[in-house]
Parts: sequence; C-alpha cells; structure tokens
Amino acid sequence: MGEIYKASLDQPIVVDNVTIAPKGADVDLKLIDVQSAGKVSGVSQLKVQLDKIYVEKTPYTVTS
Repeated sequence: MGEIYKASLDQPIVVDNVTIAPKGADVDLKLIDVQSAGKVSGVSQLKVQLDKIYVEKTPYTVTS
C-alpha cells in the first residue's frame, strides 16, 4: 500500500459555480487499502485516496 497511480478527472471539480479543476486534469491517487476476495466467492476491493490535483501543470496536495 502507499503506491501512487496516475489518473485524470472525468468530470470537472466545481465549487460555488467556479471550476477549480477542469475535466481531464491529471491527478495522483494513493492506494490505501486492499481486500482480496475469498477463494470460492467474494469481491476484491481497492481503496484509493485523491492525493494531488494538477491544474495547469501546478500540483496541489489534497487533504481530507
């Protein structure tokens, strides 16, 4: 865990009708939890956390 994965926003982030991160902005996601399915049945789960958003090539760290 703790690995960082690159992704992009499929929707813009809008606060009070102001776009703060456009659709397609690059983001870093951090893997925070992995749960494997059982051998017979079940569902595997990955939990990721938004770590950084890049707006016009400037990185912004996200805290929650």
